Order: sequence, then C-alpha cells, then structure tokens
Amino acid sequence: METKHIIKIGNKVNIPHLKEHQDAFKEMCDKYGIEETTISEKLFDLFMSESISYVNQAFELLVTYGDSALTLLVHEQNGALELQPKYQRNRIEIETRILRKVQNRDSSWYDCFQQGLFNGMIFRTSQETDWSQLPSETQTLFLEESLKMIPITAGIFTMGAVNPDSEAKDFEKPRHKVRLTRDFLMSQYTVTQGLWKHIMGNNHCSHINDFNPVHETTWFQCIFFCNQLSLHYDLEPVYKIPDEVDKCLSEYQRLETNWSEETEDRYYQLQDRLLSLSAKVKTNFDSNGYRLPTEAEWEYVAREQGSSEYIYPGTDDISMIAHFDQPLRGGQTSAVGQFMPTVLGLYDMSGNVYEWVTDGKRIYPYNEFKKWSTRDLGSLLERLDISVPRLKKDRLSTLLDFQKREGYVVDPLGPFNENRGLRGGSWWLGSSYARASFRGANPPSTKRDDSGIRLVRSLVVEEEKMA
Repeated sequence: METKHIIKIGNKVNIPHLKEHQDAFKEMCDKYGIEETTISEKLFDLFMSESISYVNQAFELLVTYGDSALTLLVHEQNGALELQPKYQRNRIEIETRILRKVQNRDSSWYDCFQQGLFNGMIFRTSQETDWSQLPSETQTLFLEESLKMIPITAGIFTMGAVNPDSEAKDFEKPRHKVRLTRDFLMSQYTVTQGLWKHIMGNNHCSHINDFNPVHETTWFQCIFFCNQLSLHYDLEPVYKIPDEVDKCLSEYQRLETNWSEETEDRYYQLQDRLLSLSAKVKTNFDSNGYRLPTEAEWEYVAREQGSSEYIYPGTDDISMIAHFDQPLRGGQTSAVGQFMPTVLGLYDMSGNVYEWVTDGKRIYPYNEFKKWSTRDLGSLLERLDISVPRLKKDRLSTLLDFQKREGYVVDPLGPFNENRGLRGGSWWLGSSYARASFRGANPPSTKRDDSGIRLVRSLVVEEEKMA
C-alpha cells in the first residue's frame, strides 16, 4: 500500500536554534566591538552583485565571523528557515551556498538541517527535472514541500484596484469592503508538474520539468485534480461533478487537438455544453478537501490579508516577484519559488502561470446582493451544498442585516454559469495582467499554455467540530 506523504502546514513557530545563533552572533559582535549592521551593510553590495564570484566572496567573508553570522541571511518564515527577502536578486546562488554550509556535520546549523528547517531551500535549488530519478526520501521531501500550505486568517479587506493605478480597468472598480468569514489554507506554491504527475499519473504539459508549475490545464481538469488529491489524503472532496463532463471534455479536447473546419460546429457546441455543465458543479466550501480559491480569497491573500495597498502582491516592483512577459524572449514557465515571496510566504502570486479560481467575475460592487431575501440566500446555499450550522436559515437574516448595515460584502461569489476567473498573470502576459486587482476569465474548457492552479483548503468545518 502506498505511503501517504505528510501535509505540511507552515505555522509560525519559535526556532530555538535560530535564537541561539542570533545570541551567539550578538555576543561575538559585542566582544570585538563590531556593529551587526556594519557587517551587513559592507557585504550587501557584494551579495547583490551581478558577478557570482562576488557573491561567493561575500559569503566567504561572512562566515569568517563564525557560523552564527548566517543569521544575517536567514529568518523564520512559516516554520522554516528562509533567505531574507532583501537578498532576492541572487537568491538561488546564496541559498546554494547556505545549504553547502549547513549540511556539513561540523556546522552548528546541522541540527536545523536534519530537522528539515532548510527543506524549502533544498526544494528551490534542486536542478533535477524528473523526480522519479531521485531517491525515494528526496521525492518525499519534494512532494511535501510542493504541497506546503500557509494558514490564512479570515478578515476584512478592500477589494479592487488601488488608487492611483493608471492601468486599472473598469471591471476592477469600484473598491469595496469584503469580509471573509472562513479561515483557510493556501498552497505556498502553484501545483508543480511533479505533484500533478504523482496524483494523476500523467503530465500533459508542453514545458516538461517536475519543478515547473503544471500548465495547459482547463478549469475542469483543476477541479478533477482537487478531488483526486483530497481522496489521496483521505479528505472529503469539495466538488460534485456531473458525469457528463468527462465525456464532453474528452471529445472537446480531441477536436481541439485535431482541428478541422468539418468539426468546428461540434467543437463550439461542446464548449457551450461544458459551460452549462460547469454551472451544475456543486462546491461544498465546508468540505476539508482541496479546492480552488474564490476570487475574493485570492485577492485577500494577494493583499496580505488586507494589510497591503501595493499594485502587485506585496510590492510595487514586479521584477522582484514575478516571471512575466516572456514570449518574445523565447521564454516559458520557470521553476516555482525562484522569485521573492510575499510577506505571508507565498511564491509566484504574480506571473509564471495564470491561476484558476472557483467562481466567475461578479460585477463590482455586489449591490444586487443587498437586495436578496433570506429565501434567496437559502437557495444559494442549497445550490452550493453548504450545510455548516453557522449558515443555516436561522442565521441568514442576521447575515443579511449585517451586510446592509455595515456595507461589507460577506464571502462574495461570482456567477457559476459564466466563464471562470483567472488571477495573477503569467509568463506569457505583461505586467498589467500581474496586478493584484486584475481579473481574467476564460471558458472552463479552455486549455491555455499559461494557466495553472493554486490550492486552498477550508478550515471552518474542523474548527466547528472541535468546538
């Protein structure tokens, strides 16, 4: 029987060894009358140099101050030791040097290495493109890291284009308050080809590399994957998918691959049929399984749980966080995690692959929702297959009254009978599409060279069962 891999959740923790090294480095600086900031400032330009030899020189100079000097490079993030964001420009080279140091048995960091605290660096610096050629323990490490989930706490944020944003489109406006009531987990990376292949048994991508994000995926393929991943980890699947979808999608993709004018009418008939079938997919947001984020959840995370007003996720400098605008440079997808993460620790929220979301594009603001009656809300919940106690009919009036009084949109959802949303831009698209507020959409049967998937799991059900 196949062994299930651990589902890693990146909770913030205190790492005793990190504190010990920080104290040891401070003690050394005090002993010799050296300012910590002086060492950091002197070496920073070398670490940021375009010359790799200068980067190596900076590292060698740093470790002359002892093993504890590595505390100038690393910090705790989501239960792991990660490179500090300011060293992004030469991230892979610096992480590679750190790993060479800490995996040495004589290093005072060796215990941290053995505990897996540097596994994220190992994952991002590895060059092997086919995980099946690796030892089983390494494959396990890569699968666990590629599925690492970051806890997101529910809250209130302002959704829509920031001001000023000269590239904002009308469908990104107006800005409006949104309240999310469900805590959830979001994957640190977009789904890799290695993870997809492990769960689905195939790799349909054109740019083959197990560290690269899965792409050329339809919305339907993404929700099939979510259900299969849930079953693999003995979780409750989120989506109830009509049986007809599989047959229609197979024929549709066959006609797409073997395009001809004779079958053009049938192709568009199937596209329309699949769009109508997507409206019949039931989404149980109270399941503990894997799913796509809603459009509001995705932007909430891109806005760092409401604390960020940047144009792009976590920054106004897209070059630091995204692989984008590559088609004229002979480009394609890049390995996940090669750019600076957000403050929450998520990689590639902009660029690399467009990320499907569960719902379609609703009209901002959600004024029509304020006109709904309790009966309307009950019908919506029934269609979505939601049954968690806090949303039963005896509490719907309270929810509706709150929205009217406070002006918040609560857990908004776009239409389920229209094109499905895509967020974050991609390697193929320019910077405008990578903005935190930009909203793309395609038919759920569309297979793009730059569309992929980021995972979410709801936490509400587990919390209420424990209460």
